[in-house]
Amino acid sequence: MNYEIVGIMRQLIYMLLVQCCVVVCSSFTAPDKAESLKSAYKDNDTVKFWNSFPDTFSEFIELYGYNQVSDKPGSLYNDSDKHIEYLFYSCVVADMIHFDKLYGIAKDGYWDADAANYFHNEMWKLTLKYPNLWVELFESKKDEELLSFWKYVISSPHPESYNQSYFSFYIDTLKCFATYSDRTVKILHMAYLELLETNC
Repeated sequence: MNYEIVGIMRQLIYMLLVQCCVVVCSSFTAPDKAESLKSAYKDNDTVKFWNSFPDTFSEFIELYGYNQVSDKPGSLYNDSDKHIEYLFYSCVVADMIHFDKLYGIAKDGYWDADAANYFHNEMWKLTLKYPNLWVELFESKKDEELLSFWKYVISSPHPESYNQSYFSFYIDTLKCFATYSDRTVKILHMAYLELLETNC
């Protein structure tokens, strides 16, 4: 038996299941998504979980964040850390379908405590782990979107130039992408400068 072909077939079947579930899950309301996510997490159903997970940062915050206006947490606020950990660690294979979904959430993100921070931390680790795949995805994205994406991924509660740990965090990210894409490095640096400027 050719195990390489079996592995490829498994990946293709998984990707097909993901695509099939998108149509069903995209019409869910927030309460439907919350119940679907709870159920998928409990049943360890990674396909259902990924497809039920929000597609945008605003949907993500609605479910997992804290609403400052109503002074109430989202319906999954108390599950945010374990759900976000599950989302990132349940990836069967690093592929563009998953990365594009994560990118769709992160591109409109902003740093905040709790869920936004948990997601931010996992995104940063994932970009460092697969810089070549992220650069491939970035090729189809506009500069303005990438700038917004990077402003979230390298954001921090204290992104000041004198903050040595934040500067090291930025330099590590920059070094990781330097061998893959000049465009990415340029936009990443612009994001860093804008973050510093807004936090002067």
